[in-house]
Amino acid sequence: MVKKLLAIKLRGIFMSAVRGKDKNGNAKPVSRLRYIGMGAVYLLIAATFLAMVSVFAAPLAMVAVPLGGENLYFGLFMLLSLSVIFIFSIFETKSELFECRDNDLLLSMPIRPRDIVISRVCTVLLYNYALEFILMVPVVVCYLIFGGGFVGALGSFYVFLTVPLIATSLSAGVGYAVHLLSLKFARFKNLMIMVLSLGFLILYFAAYTFIMDNMEKFLESMETNFAAIAEDYAFVAKVGSVSNFKLVPTLIYTAALIVITLTTVYVISKKYIGLMTKTVSAKKAVYVARELKGKSLLFAMTKKEFARFLSSPTYMLNGGLGLLFQLVGAVLIAVARPGIFEIDPEMAASLGMSADEISKMALPLFISILALTESMVMMSVSAVSLEGKSLWIIKSMPIDSKTLLLAKAMPQIILSTAVSLVSGIIASIGLGVGFTDALFFILIPTAFGIVVSLDGVVINVLLPKFDYANEVQVIKQSSATLVSMLVNMLIAVGMLALSLLAMSTSYVTLILLSILGALIAISAALYFITVGPIAKRFSTF
Repeated sequence: MVKKLLAIKLRGIFMSAVRGKDKNGNAKPVSRLRYIGMGAVYLLIAATFLAMVSVFAAPLAMVAVPLGGENLYFGLFMLLSLSVIFIFSIFETKSELFECRDNDLLLSMPIRPRDIVISRVCTVLLYNYALEFILMVPVVVCYLIFGGGFVGALGSFYVFLTVPLIATSLSAGVGYAVHLLSLKFARFKNLMIMVLSLGFLILYFAAYTFIMDNMEKFLESMETNFAAIAEDYAFVAKVGSVSNFKLVPTLIYTAALIVITLTTVYVISKKYIGLMTKTVSAKKAVYVARELKGKSLLFAMTKKEFARFLSSPTYMLNGGLGLLFQLVGAVLIAVARPGIFEIDPEMAASLGMSADEISKMALPLFISILALTESMVMMSVSAVSLEGKSLWIIKSMPIDSKTLLLAKAMPQIILSTAVSLVSGIIASIGLGVGFTDALFFILIPTAFGIVVSLDGVVINVLLPKFDYANEVQVIKQSSATLVSMLVNMLIAVGMLALSLLAMSTSYVTLILLSILGALIAISAALYFITVGPIAKRFSTF
């Protein structure tokens, strides 16, 4: 039964990711070209991340493997992959286990809860194997290039098979605990999940920053005094010795793997029916008579979209995280001002420029960095698909498609504009720039935020996903999200390229005006596309 449930689940995910819609909104056969196109996109993303991990693994392998530190080398990457997979799959596992729309249907069938739990966890496990592949393949390749042996390569394959299993089991256990807490404190459910999610994310970025800041010192210490490093990181080396099949560490590791996996499946399976059928008491609403004020249709639908966004921690965290990054980026730029603009007057004179002129040349780069964070705001690209099977409700309302689609983009436009205003003011004050440059700090990220909001709606209508089991599939795993990320990153890269060009010329203001004008033109084009052909297509759904 587990195989059948898993096969049905995977087939549904795959087909909903690649199949298109005809003019009536019905599923149509998938063309070979679409398969090739989607495959090329996924291969491009995988290659990019493989290259990023290789840049991290190569210097470590170059130093550690020739010195006999392969256990330490594999131990570092085992713990790294375990932590990355664990952090990024906690809430995905929770959604897959407890928030799928077909849970009631499956529980009404003669299917054991254990089989449902295993099939759900295996779905996340397969995603985690893909992530582990990206993390571990460069590690093994670098290990072999710099003198690694056959036993280590074979042991790394065992690690590849088992690390995602441990991480997924742990994430399922933590997801189970979070679900219990959300039932117990239902009133603060969204706040609690948001705080936990941000906490795990901050922990991950703090660890990543610490590793990158200390990487050079670590490599120098390893090369000059490897014995001391091996002693300080003895536990990491013990973990890594599993890759060389050292008897005692391998037995302990395997036993821990079996205990964690079986315990997680047993506990969740035992409580699964009770958790899924538990009702949470809600406070009775008290209606008070008030004067009814007329509002526009766009205002009413925008308010509805805001309520939808604020009702889902998953939607808020994944859709609006870029806004938080923009604020953090503005604060970092403001704090880093002394280090940025301490320019030696003699050096400036040797270049035939003043210190102020050199400082101004760097402004386009900082403006583009702030704007770059807007490409990570993914609210509108999920807004249409999240209607799911309830799409007929808004379609039955006396509201035209143009208004509905603009309402899907408005929450992101409003939030992006507000955050761009605040972050632009923070960065401008921190850098001490003039009024004109301060306007660029505000207007360029705002204009790019409008572009991202509108192209998200366009892409979502072209690549809808209404038949999802849980909202994670729409917000994080849909083809619309993937395409939107690539499109927005390409636009952001173009802005960065123009910013670098501005830094090498004296036409800084002119290039900034060109960037702003291009973004306004793109926004206008996207607006007319949205209210024109895209609205017409949406009306056929």
